[in-house]
Order: sequence, then structure tokens, then C-alpha cells
Amino acid sequence: MTPEHFEGLWKRRSISIDGVEPMEPGHVYWFQSGDAFLDIRQPRSQGPMSGPGCVAGRTRWSAPELTWEHHLDTHRLDALAARGMSVPGEPDGAMDADVGVITWDGDTLIEAGSCVLDGRTASYIEEWERIDPRGVTREVWTFTSGEGTAIQIGRYRAALLVDPISSRWSAIFHHKVRGHWRAEIQLGDQGLLSRLNTLLSLTRMQTAEMEYT
Repeated sequence: MTPEHFEGLWKRRSISIDGVEPMEPGHVYWFQSGDAFLDIRQPRSQGPMSGPGCVAGRTRWSAPELTWEHHLDTHRLDALAARGMSVPGEPDGAMDADVGVITWDGDTLIEAGSCVLDGRTASYIEEWERIDPRGVTREVWTFTSGEGTAIQIGRYRAALLVDPISSRWSAIFHHKVRGHWRAEIQLGDQGLLSRLNTLLSLTRMQTAEMEYT
């Protein structure tokens, strides 16, 4: 089970590849509620591991490593769509996963691991800061129409919806301001985005406006 201190909404502060000076080339958010996670990324400049894309699935903790199992992965979906393929079921039950070694610097979560960039293996270090207030409402919802999931943490929510026939997908990141959900990030197929917004409006995730201290 994923420890409670990982729960919340995290924003990436910086990333360093192979010891290069840390930078932040994207808007990168990680939602964690129980074992469920959703990671959404939108680039703001050219840089590594910054999207655009979205991943959702389950996490596993085996100190000091946190593993993110990719149940839905838009990078894989894009590769399938480029080959004219639909979403497959893996014959051996395998799925992509990221593994990071976790340490802490005060309240800052530091993740270290390796990734493949431009066909080579590189090391990375990411710094994450929690941006949701403590003690807020956390909800996870799985869509019954198509494949997808949504996580809401306080005044923030993100969702990913996949069409398993065409491999099209859409993802969204919302921030609730003065009682209204405002789209901060919108990715993927425009037709599915409209459907995703409709699904979100019908969920029980329309929690009352909360005041935080």
C-alpha cells in the first residue's frame, strides 16, 4: 500500500538530466490518492520528460522505491494510433512502469531514476512540491463509458479518457476558482475533450466550495 505521506497534488519544481543544471521546461502535475495516481504534463519550452501527455494507474511502495504502473499511457496510445492499432491487452499481463528512488529535503520530495531519451539511457532527478492544502477532500472515479479515470484533490482535478477502439485520448487539468472549474491544461483529441468535460460535469465530484486556512 502506498504510504499516506505521498497523497496529495504535487507539482514538479525542477528536473536534472545526467547531472545538468536543474530546469523546469513544463507544467507537470502528479495526483496521488491511495494507490491511484494520475500524471499530466504540458511543455512550456523544449525540455525532457515534460509531455504533452498523461499517465494513470497504480503505485507500489517498497522503500526506498516508488513504482508507478501505467494502466493508461498516452505515449503508448499515440504509438499505437500511428500504426493504426487499437488498445491491446498485453498477452503476458505486462505493463509499462516507472521506478524512482525517493528521498526528502524537508517537505520537498526528490525522485531519482533512469529513463530512455533519444535512444539512450539517462539518469534524472526531479524535485516535487505539494501544492494542495492539508486535509482536503480526495476522490477517485473510474469512467464507465470508455476507459478512463479522474482524481480530485480539493480545488484541483485531472482526468484522462481513452477511446479503446481508435486509441484516441483526451486529458484535462482543472482548478476551481470562485466556484467554477477552470481548465489549466487540455490535451489530446478535441472531440473526446468535449465528452470528457460532459462526463466530469455528471460525476459526484462537484464538491461544495471549501474555505482553506
